[in-house]
Amino acid sequence: MKEAIIYLLAITAAETVTVFVLPVWGIACHAIVLVAVVVHSALASDYRYRNLVLSLALVPLVRIISGVVPGVSRLARLQIEPSKKP
Repeated sequence: MKEAIIYLLAITAAETVTVFVLPVWGIACHAIVLVAVVVHSALASDYRYRNLVLSLALVPLVRIISGVVPGVSRLARLQIEPSKKP
């Protein structure tokens, strides 16, 4: 249970980096937390604890997706509407 609270604190720290420092660094922090949570849940022996830790993976996953989607949509728009050259 102590590890779950540590993961919550890590998610909070990554969110703080996203808001106050740079969004790219925050996405990188969320990616690190996501990998740590998934690996830890895979190694956990108790299935209830495994499900608890794995449920914490949703928060960094949503933040990574929400940080990446605007850039992807901007890139897709550039490919659909090429610049007009004189």
